[in-house]
Amino acid sequence: MSIVITTQVPITHLLFYKTTNQRTRRGTPEPVAALRGEHPNSPSATPLSLLPAKPRIPPKSNFMDRIDKLDRKILRIVMKNARIASKDVAIECGVSRAAIHQRIQRLIEMKVITGSGYHVNPKCLGYNCCTYVGVRLEKGSLYRNVVKELEKVPEVVECHYTTGPYSMLIKVYVRDNQNLMELLNDRIQHINGVTETETLISLEQSMNRTLHVYVDE
Repeated sequence: MSIVITTQVPITHLLFYKTTNQRTRRGTPEPVAALRGEHPNSPSATPLSLLPAKPRIPPKSNFMDRIDKLDRKILRIVMKNARIASKDVAIECGVSRAAIHQRIQRLIEMKVITGSGYHVNPKCLGYNCCTYVGVRLEKGSLYRNVVKELEKVPEVVECHYTTGPYSMLIKVYVRDNQNLMELLNDRIQHINGVTETETLISLEQSMNRTLHVYVDE
């Protein structure tokens, strides 16, 4: 079998030919398929098909295309008060309670809603000091290994892989300065790959709020 690609059609179309020793009664090569296309001036080749370009698969729509005005209204309400009853959300949104349940379940499946819970005051549990620690690593590829070790430290509540002077920025809650020193010297700085830490103690938390959800009125 020989394959010929013509140069007189667009690059997205390929014209295939198959040669054969079998002859029809008219003495021409036996056609493989009678499909549309230009016939070449070749006595030993018969067009098989003029293939169109494959249809282009549209890109997957992002979450912004799938979250409508009602979804945004629901999110804005439950983010302010996760304990609010579904019937109250339905009244405020002007839809049925069943519709609210369906929308919330869909948002959970889409991983737009990733969880819910209660906010606890750390100071009431004895954690009087909130501290941010900039961590420098020997090399960036060690980041995931270091994260696994930090997950074993209960005082660490957040961890971010960052640009700038630090490789990582972590947030910790400790009881006092002595607890902080032990945490840094005996735990974090002993993690393989950590070369240096820099500590920033929060003197006061002036703002703590949820993300604002814009709703087109």
